[in-house]
Amino acid sequence: MEATSSQYPDLLRLQRRHNVQVRRHLLRNYIAHGLEGGLYIGGMRFVAAETVAPAMVASLGGPDWLTAAMPMIMVFGFVMPQLLMAHRIQAMNRHMPFVATIGAFQRLPLLVAGLVLLLADHYRTLALAAVALAPLSSGLIAGLGVNGWQELVAKTIPAARRSSLFASRNVLAAVIGLAAGVGVERVLSWRSGPIGFGVLHLIAFGFMAVSFAIFLRVREIPYPIPPRRRVPTLAQNLRRMPGLIRGNAPFRNYLLVIMSMAGIFIMMPFLGIHALEVLDKPTQYLGILLLMHTTGSIIGNVLGGTLGDRFGGKLPVALSQAGFLVICAWGTVADQSFEFLAMFFLLGASQMCMNVGRQTIALEVCPVNGRASYLAILGSANIPSMTAAWLISYVTWHTTHSFAWVAALTAVCVVASAFFLHRMPEPRKNQGQDMAFPVETDEEPEPRPA
Repeated sequence: MEATSSQYPDLLRLQRRHNVQVRRHLLRNYIAHGLEGGLYIGGMRFVAAETVAPAMVASLGGPDWLTAAMPMIMVFGFVMPQLLMAHRIQAMNRHMPFVATIGAFQRLPLLVAGLVLLLADHYRTLALAAVALAPLSSGLIAGLGVNGWQELVAKTIPAARRSSLFASRNVLAAVIGLAAGVGVERVLSWRSGPIGFGVLHLIAFGFMAVSFAIFLRVREIPYPIPPRRRVPTLAQNLRRMPGLIRGNAPFRNYLLVIMSMAGIFIMMPFLGIHALEVLDKPTQYLGILLLMHTTGSIIGNVLGGTLGDRFGGKLPVALSQAGFLVICAWGTVADQSFEFLAMFFLLGASQMCMNVGRQTIALEVCPVNGRASYLAILGSANIPSMTAAWLISYVTWHTTHSFAWVAALTAVCVVASAFFLHRMPEPRKNQGQDMAFPVETDEEPEPRPA
């Protein structure tokens, strides 16, 4: 059962002390979290999963199934370790040492891939493997620590500032992405093969290295009551997860929201390729599309961060769903350059509104007790949903080579996601009594009504 100030009067003093410490270090932590995330995400724009990475695979002669998988291949690696680590993470009082160690190793695959690509100019199979394995291995390593990082954010940033934090990270990433759009176009104009792709990977790693140095400046605020030392086994924690889903209707609806939204990956790998085919443009045109995508993401972040801080995460997610539906319809009939530029602008805005809203909701819809397990469930939901999206995307494109089909299937998924979002109450309205830190009990979580 979640602890509240009315149930545990003696804990109110501890909560106030905790809040004082959070406010004391808020500016430092807000800036550090923002800069670290912005530089990391911005660096990844040089090998952008939704535009540059699929085109890399296609230009290296990769199969359609791998092209379709590129926007989600990092997520595939990202998910499974969360389930394996949740029971350990929720027993930690301090998360910073663990997250910092994971953060160092998760950046190395980009360095390795960049060096391999520079040396693999005449070995296309080796180059293709480097392009595919870098995001997969980085995701696997990151998945070990992501729930620890989420706990770190939850106990260093107040709920009413998290949307703007996530948005500020993304805005900085978008500004860097503006430069990335120009950089991708110029690097690929200079060398469009493995060497050019290797340079892009090394640039991305440079940004990640700087982001890691800034991350080390975060000041962790330990929980005033350390978690119990008795750690459940992996099997015990996995067995209780179905009960967590059954006993919490808002969480269950949100789980269906994010699973349905995986349908955007049916369309996304082929939007850039569709634009190149319709407009008969060379691959360096992707840099221009990336520039528009990044410009749109700035607007989406500002909008999502402002609305999320004030109203909670549901509204930004709903706006993103509307944007994706427009792209699905417009993309089937567009045949002019300005139309695809506008669509990539809208794609960037919709993605960032969705990301800000999803990250905000995730930390608020999950009960404080056992939060790492709830977050691991959310992450693991990406395995079946994104696998299905990938298979549908590959089979549909491979058999029809029709953007209209992949867009229609994406639209069906987005409509389903909007239905489940409508059924879920805004978590911000139900959070006022919750403690800011976990208080362990031996009771199962209390069911929440829909």
